[in-house]
Amino acid sequence: FAVLVFVPLLVIEVNGLSSGQAGMILLPGGVAVAILSPFVGRLSDRFGDKRLIITGMTLMGLSTLFLSTYASGASPLLVSVGVLGVGIAFAFTNSPANNAAVSALDADKVGVGMGIFQG
Repeated sequence: FAVLVFVPLLVIEVNGLSSGQAGMILLPGGVAVAILSPFVGRLSDRFGDKRLIITGMTLMGLSTLFLSTYASGASPLLVSVGVLGVGIAFAFTNSPANNAAVSALDADKVGVGMGIFQG
């Protein structure tokens, strides 16, 4: 996602943070993905892929709106909250989208299909 590229540029160039501090701002998003992905996989089995993808994309839009509104000149903690929302949204979108792609393909086409989907 563009957040991984543009948030560090924003906080370095506009907010005056170091590159190390910019990296630490991204940490909550990565931690959220690592912790939530297995849980979201089980939720996907229970509630279906479509609901979780819609939830994830809605949260992604809200988090991106939050970052675009408040990140410029804001404290690193506030920017991290927006990045955390993006990480949670990614966890809620990625696993169900992969499940939906795999389930839509014939067994002999899964490898090629996932290569195209991920590529």
